[in-house]
Amino acid sequence: MRAHQAVCCLLVGFASVARGAAAQKDSIAQLETRIRTGDSLDAETQFRLGRYYEFARRYDDEERAFRTAIAADPRYAPAYLWLGDLPYVREPKLIKDEQKNRVPPEWTKALDDAARLRVQALLIDPLVDWRARDEKPIPQDMVSVPEYSGYEKETTNYLGWIGIAGLAYERYELSYSAIDLYRTRRFGALPEDSIPAWVFFVHGLAAGHLNAYDKASADFETLMKRATAVERSDSVINFPLNTNDFRYLLAIFKERMRKPADAVQLYQDAINADLGFYMAHVHLAQIYRQYRMWDKAVAEAQAAVDANPEDPSLPLDLGVIDAEAGRGAEAVAALKKAVALDPRCPTAYYRLGVVAQQANQPADARDAFTRFIAIAPHQMATQVADATQRLSTLH
Repeated sequence: MRAHQAVCCLLVGFASVARGAAAQKDSIAQLETRIRTGDSLDAETQFRLGRYYEFARRYDDEERAFRTAIAADPRYAPAYLWLGDLPYVREPKLIKDEQKNRVPPEWTKALDDAARLRVQALLIDPLVDWRARDEKPIPQDMVSVPEYSGYEKETTNYLGWIGIAGLAYERYELSYSAIDLYRTRRFGALPEDSIPAWVFFVHGLAAGHLNAYDKASADFETLMKRATAVERSDSVINFPLNTNDFRYLLAIFKERMRKPADAVQLYQDAINADLGFYMAHVHLAQIYRQYRMWDKAVAEAQAAVDANPEDPSLPLDLGVIDAEAGRGAEAVAALKKAVALDPRCPTAYYRLGVVAQQANQPADARDAFTRFIAIAPHQMATQVADATQRLSTLH
């Protein structure tokens, strides 16, 4: 079995245990009631409901809830991750089947789709949590590692296991330290290319969660260079992420290190390698927006829309940037496109109402605010109050 598959299977297995241990603060009935009475468009509420369906073994309902969460927010990474784990929850023996390369033919497509969903979660947010929210971390006394003479190899392998488990249970300091020690004991002074990719992958993710972005960047730069060399040699790539994915993830960590010039170059390289890499355009637009470079911000936001025209979150981003750049008419047009793509997006209606009002388009503003108030979830109570006040001033 490939190293990355082993890591993914172990993470899936650990995450499933953690998910089962999560405390239920609301009942399924309570959450279903909340959704019926106004939170149906809130991704977080749909995601929480999906989790509870899993605890109740209502897997079809769980899948529906997670897909509804994604429809409400196409960049809600946890829903992609849990959907990617769902086949293993439905059929736990698939973890061992995959480790032994004995996946039943009827599950092959489902596992391929699941792998893509997990990668999508990682690309949306490389620091997405693998374990269930609200689940208590592993007690510290459960991770002491005794050293026995003659069993040094077993202890070293156990450290690698702890590194992966720590990532799954959100014990990032433990994961980082365990993988560090595993690498030192297992590989010592051997050259870097002797170390398997999964070590850098786990170490880099743990470092990122600890805000050690310099360490994370170093790990993902190693992975990117290694993947590039493998692709040039026409060898089989033994990792679910390709060179451009690593380049993109490295750009994210550079961005978080507050090295915008490095990040911009990497995002641009990612786009040059794949013109459809719309999330790179999204990040570039936000970087230029931060520095008020409006022409470039608008151009990148528009490029993201062009690269993925069915995603309603992208014209929403474009409309917000247009509005901040003082392009009122263009902002209205972009936000109208967003609500046309997703007529159930409350944020887009609210933004459209504000921008239309500022652009002296009272009819559009009135319609947008009215629709927003009708569908807004409870979490947007502040915006509902503002929209109501604005409506009262429109004639």
